[in-house]
Amino acid sequence: MGINLRSPLFIVLLTIVIDRLGESLIFPILPFLVERFNFDALSLTLLFSAFAAAQFIAAPLLGAFSDHWGRRPVLLICIAGTALSYILFALATAPWLLFVSRIIDGFTGGVVSTAQAYIADSSAPADRAKNFGLTGAAFGIGFIFGPAIGGSLAAIDLKLPIWFAAALALVNVVLAYFILPESLPPAQRSPLTLKSFALRQQWLELFNQRTLQALLMAFFIFNFAFAGFTSIFVLFLKRQLSWGPAQAGIIFVIIGVVSTLVQAGLIRSLIPRFGEQRLSWGGTPPRGLGLVRDCRCSQCWQL
Repeated sequence: MGINLRSPLFIVLLTIVIDRLGESLIFPILPFLVERFNFDALSLTLLFSAFAAAQFIAAPLLGAFSDHWGRRPVLLICIAGTALSYILFALATAPWLLFVSRIIDGFTGGVVSTAQAYIADSSAPADRAKNFGLTGAAFGIGFIFGPAIGGSLAAIDLKLPIWFAAALALVNVVLAYFILPESLPPAQRSPLTLKSFALRQQWLELFNQRTLQALLMAFFIFNFAFAGFTSIFVLFLKRQLSWGPAQAGIIFVIIGVVSTLVQAGLIRSLIPRFGEQRLSWGGTPPRGLGLVRDCRCSQCWQL
């Protein structure tokens, strides 16, 4: 049975697609957008770090607000904040405005986590795993088409992908406002307490759980490497191969297609055969070798 296009599940999945689409639209064009401000590699990575730092601070707070006020208002605020950040980024006339834009996007960067909480609330136990699987497909769709659209629109005007992402986010706000009902009943909501704002205590409690320590460390290392890759990869391609946004976009499309095929199909066949732990350990070295091979192919060892 297909998904009702006016159902809350479809709107939530569409929200995830648009959020990933908007973010991945920027990947192939960001180094070219900031050229007029004479950004070097360090400045570019700091721009990415500003978003990540804001999201790190805001994520637990958004979760607490979502548990207290409900998913719908937090989701609307996050989507609207994303739209505002894109508009500010496109209109920026000074470097500090770019950083303000990314910080706003980070502080309202709870779209995916809130959307997943919405799905958990509104899914029957028998459908929950299937519906969460659909979120993976939504991630893949956004990441595949975002770079392709971004690279194509950048050929017309460098700022056009940013305006396109802002327009998508605004459309998403309208759809969610008029179609999306609240998923968390008042009886199941949590009160806001001082502990809700004690971020340091929350993180300490999380890291003190022995069963999660190794997993959290692995997640940190993986995301540390991937964030470093995405933040400078397009600049790397530009300087080493003289590639523009369209060519860089193709690389990200390939990454998105392969990642989606592996996560949506191949991984389901491999887990029963090899187990989650072996696959986790076995998948890390090839990723590292792939990054090293990229460097060797572009003669970065000679720099």
